[in-house]
Amino acid sequence: METSEKIKNARLKYLPEKISMLFIAEAPPAAVDRFFYYECVEKHDWLFLGIQKVFEPEKADIYLNSHRPPFLKKEMLENFKRKGRFLLDLYPTAEIIKGLSLYVGNCIGTIEQYVAEGRMSKDTPIILIKSTVYDSLYYPLRNKGYNVIDERIPFPSSGQQKRFAESFRRVLKKCQS
Repeated sequence: METSEKIKNARLKYLPEKISMLFIAEAPPAAVDRFFYYECVEKHDWLFLGIQKVFEPEKADIYLNSHRPPFLKKEMLENFKRKGRFLLDLYPTAEIIKGLSLYVGNCIGTIEQYVAEGRMSKDTPIILIKSTVYDSLYYPLRNKGYNVIDERIPFPSSGQQKRFAESFRRVLKKCQS
């Protein structure tokens, strides 16, 4: 099976019936064995860990301290799904090719499909992770009437984990108000 198909299948496994909060990151990692929705990731699972340390800090610590058992990541992913949380990527693969408008259009098309299916509404909070994603999607989504949160959130790696957690918590408070 092709990598992009594996990524798509792993993501769809955790697609909630009703999306209560949509996250959009830039792209799956270049090392595809580290994809957010893969249950067996042995290292550098930056985005998953950054998000989980805010939503389920104790469980994230247990997961890390017990050497990342796949059953525990699966349990956390199932809880993420059960709570209606879902992660998309702006780019389908780590190979970012020119033609940004195509990717923006495809991403918005996916969101519009979810709205048409009744999986989410335009009021569902959309959280953009990484400045490049914010710069690409904030205004196009806002102009279409979506509830996109106005905050630049850094990617949780390369020393940005603390800033990510602070920004992420701020965004969650905005979603609750």
